[in-house]
Amino acid sequence: MTNKPALIFLLNSLHIGGAERHTLSLAAALRDSFDVTVAYLKAAPEGATLLPVAPGLATVCLHVGRRFDRAAAARLAALIEQTGAGTLACVNTYPLLYGHWARRLAQRRPRIVEIFHTTALWTWKGRLEMAFYWPLFRLSDVLVFLCDAQQRHWQARGIRARQVCRIYNGVDTERFDPAPFQQAAQQLRQQLGWSPQDRVVGLCALLRPEKAHGLLLQSVAQLAREGQRWRVLLIGDGPLRPAIESQLRSLGLQQQVHITGLLPDVRAALAACDVVTLVSV
Repeated sequence: MTNKPALIFLLNSLHIGGAERHTLSLAAALRDSFDVTVAYLKAAPEGATLLPVAPGLATVCLHVGRRFDRAAAARLAALIEQTGAGTLACVNTYPLLYGHWARRLAQRRPRIVEIFHTTALWTWKGRLEMAFYWPLFRLSDVLVFLCDAQQRHWQARGIRARQVCRIYNGVDTERFDPAPFQQAAQQLRQQLGWSPQDRVVGLCALLRPEKAHGLLLQSVAQLAREGQRWRVLLIGDGPLRPAIESQLRSLGLQQQVHITGLLPDVRAALAACDVVTLVSV
C-alpha cells in the first residue's frame, strides 16, 4: 500500500463495452491521486476480445463461477483488506451485489459507490432483477447517474441511495483527435472499396437493442430513395448482429454497410467516417 487513499473499481468483466471502457479510462486517470485496483467478477472465455488495460494498472479477477459465489465474495473482501480500500466503486448492478456482500464479510467497511450506466431494460428478466437490486441501491453510500434523463427515469421509479449525484461521461478530445489516424482511416476505406468521395456515416456501439442501429439503417434507406447514397460503418458487434444483417438484406443495403466486429481500438474506424451518429434509445 502507498500513502494515497485506496480505491477499488468493480466490473462484471473486461469484455468490450462502454461502461467497461469508461471505467478503465477513469481508473488509469485517477492513479496520480489514488492507489487504484480494478477487480472484475468473470474471467474471459478463451478467444474473447478484451479491452486493453493501461500499463501498470492493477487488475484482479475474482473468478465468479456461479451467480451467487461466496468464495468470489470472500476474495473481494480479502482484496479490500489487502489494499485498505476506503471506497469500492461498483459499475452496474451485478458488481453492486458483490460489493455489498464483500463489505459484510470484510473487517473494513469501505464506502460503496454505484456507477449506474443503464436506463432502458429490454427483458422481463432484467425488470424483475431490478426489484432484487432495489434495496442494494438504497444501502449504497453514493449513486452516480450519467445524465439528467437517466436520473429522472430511475428516481421516478424509486432508485436512490444515501447520496445521489450526476456526472456526465466525458470525452478525451486529445485521445480521439482523428489527425494521427488519417493514413489508417484511408487504408480502411480502401479495403472496403470506398472512395474518398463516398460519404460515410458511422455508429460506434455494441449491437444491442438500446443502441437502435435499425433507426440509422432506416434513415439511410430513406435517403437512398431520395437520391442520397451513404456508406455506413457499424463499429462493434453483439447479439443483434444476425437481426441487423437480416435488416440490411430487407432494405437492400448489403453493399453500403460494413460491420467491423469488436475492435480493441476504434479510433481509426471513427476517423474513416465523415460523420458519426448516436441513435440510442
